[in-house]
Amino acid sequence: MFIKVTKSKNYHYLQLVESYREDGKNKHKVIANLGRFDQLEGNKTIMGLAKRLLHIAGATPPQLPTHIEEHSRLYYGHIVYQKIWEKYKLDALLDNLSSAYKIQYDFRAAIYYLVIHRLLIGGSKHKSYREQPRFYGLEQHLEQQHIYRSLDILAANKDTIEQQLFEKQRNLFNMKIDVVFYDLTTFHFESNLADELRNFGYSKTGHFNEVQVVMGLLVDKEGRPIGYELFEGNMSETKTVIEMLERLKKRFAIDKVVFVADRGLNSGHNLKAIKTAGYEYIVGCRLKNQSKKVQEEIFNSKGYVQGAVDEDTGKAVFKYKIVKNHIVNYKDVEDKKQKMTDQLLITWSEKRRKRDEYKRNRLIDKAQEMIQNGQKISGKKGAKKYLKTIGEQKVKGLDEQKIQKDKKWDGYYAIQFSQSKVSAADIQAAYHTLWKIEESFKVLKSTMKTRPIFHWTPQRIRGHFMVCFLAFLIERHIEYRLKKSNIDTISANGIKEAIQSLQLSEIQIDNEYFYLKGKHNSLASHILRTFKIKQPKNLTPMTQRVF
Repeated sequence: MFIKVTKSKNYHYLQLVESYREDGKNKHKVIANLGRFDQLEGNKTIMGLAKRLLHIAGATPPQLPTHIEEHSRLYYGHIVYQKIWEKYKLDALLDNLSSAYKIQYDFRAAIYYLVIHRLLIGGSKHKSYREQPRFYGLEQHLEQQHIYRSLDILAANKDTIEQQLFEKQRNLFNMKIDVVFYDLTTFHFESNLADELRNFGYSKTGHFNEVQVVMGLLVDKEGRPIGYELFEGNMSETKTVIEMLERLKKRFAIDKVVFVADRGLNSGHNLKAIKTAGYEYIVGCRLKNQSKKVQEEIFNSKGYVQGAVDEDTGKAVFKYKIVKNHIVNYKDVEDKKQKMTDQLLITWSEKRRKRDEYKRNRLIDKAQEMIQNGQKISGKKGAKKYLKTIGEQKVKGLDEQKIQKDKKWDGYYAIQFSQSKVSAADIQAAYHTLWKIEESFKVLKSTMKTRPIFHWTPQRIRGHFMVCFLAFLIERHIEYRLKKSNIDTISANGIKEAIQSLQLSEIQIDNEYFYLKGKHNSLASHILRTFKIKQPKNLTPMTQRVF
C-alpha cells in the first residue's frame, strides 16, 4: 500500500492506494481519500504529511518520507451497535444482573463484545477471544475464561433479560402487539451424543444422524423478536405451543393477540389451548386430512368469490370461500374426545396450481427413473408415492390413480382461523406475513452464523443462543430504523457488509502513527446518518481518539 497525489484541474488530492493483481495484471484500489491539499493546510499534522508526499506529483518537498507502512486494519462500525446497545440500556441491565455474582471482570463488556463479534464476524468463542485487537476502541482485553463464564451467567438470566428487552421495545416503538408469529427450526451439532437438551429428532435440515436442539421463536409483524425458547431435540412441533402460550400470558403480559403459525403446529389440542388462553389463531390447514363433508365443499364451485381475473381470458386466477362451523376434534385433560368449531378460508389460485403441477411432474420424472433402473424401494415418501409395487420393494409401474387423485388438489390451500368477524383479505395478509419468521431463522442461521455451535454443555449452549438473540434484536432494530428512513430493500447480510466496511488502517509514516479512515460503501453512509453518527476524520494521529 502507498500514498498517491493526484491532480485535478487546479488542485492536488491525497489518496491512500492499495496495489493488487487481478487476471495477471497490476491494479490499484483507492483505500481512502485524505482530502484536498489546500483544505488541509490548516492542519499542521496533515500539512506536514502532505508536503512530504507532493514529490509523487512532481513537487520537491523539503523532506521525503523514508518509511510508509500499514500495520493493521480495525473495525469501527460497532459504534452503530453501541448506539442501539445504549438505547436499550443494556449496560444497566447487565450490571444489575452481575451484582448477584462474585466476578472480578467486566461482565457487561464481555457480553457487548460477544454480541458485536457475532454481528460483524461470527465464529467460536475462542476465535472471538483472539480477535479482540481487530476492534477499535475496546477499552478492556477479556480473558478467555471470562468469556465462557459470561455465557453461564447470561443463560441463567435469560428470562429476565428477555422480558426487560421486550418492555423496552414496547416503550421505544409504542409497539402494539396484536398479532404474533410463531415457528420452529432445528440446529444440529456435529455429534451423536445426546444429553438433557441435545437429542435426536426430526431435522428440518436433514441431519437425522446428529443430535439437535429445537428453537421456537416469536416475532411481531415487523419481524422484531418478542421471545424464544430452546426445546429438547426430540420435542415435537405441536407440544411446544403450550409453553410458548404460557410465556405470552405470564412473562410478556400480552392479553389479546392473534397467534399465527404454519400448519405444522396445527392440532386440535393446540387450537383449543390457544382459545383457552384467551387468544385467537390463524394457522395453515392440511386440506387432504379434512372430513369428507369439507372436501365436498372444497370442490363445490358454489360459494366461491372471484378475487382476481385474467384480463385476456376472463378466467378466474384467484378465488376463495369461507366455510363456517368447521369442526375441530381434540382431547380434554381427561383424554376424552371433544369438539369445537372454527372457520376455514379455502383459496384457489392459478399460480399455485402451476406450482403444484410442476412439483408433481418432477416427482413423476424421478419415479420413472426408478422404474427404468429397476430400483428396489422402501417407504412411500417423495417420488416413491407415485409407484405401484409388488410386495414391499419391487416396482411394478406408475400409480396413475394416485397421480390423478393428487392432481385435483392443484391450486387449493386453506387457512384455519378462530375469529368470527374478520375479512378474508385480513386473514390472508396475516398468514402470508409468516415469511418474516422464516426469514428471521434464515438471518439467525446465515448472517448471525448461529451454527456450528462449539459448546457441549446445556448451559453453554443456552448462553450461546442468548448472545445470538441479542445480536438478532440489534440487527432487527437497524432494519426497522432504515425502513423508517425509506431504506427498506436491504437484506440483513447487506447491512452486515456495510458495517463491516467501516474500517480504520493503522499506518506508520517514518516515526509517526495515524488512523486512516477506509473507504466504505454507500449503505454504510446511510446507516451512519440514520443513527446520527459523525464520520471520523480521514486521518487522525494515534495519540488522539477517533471518536
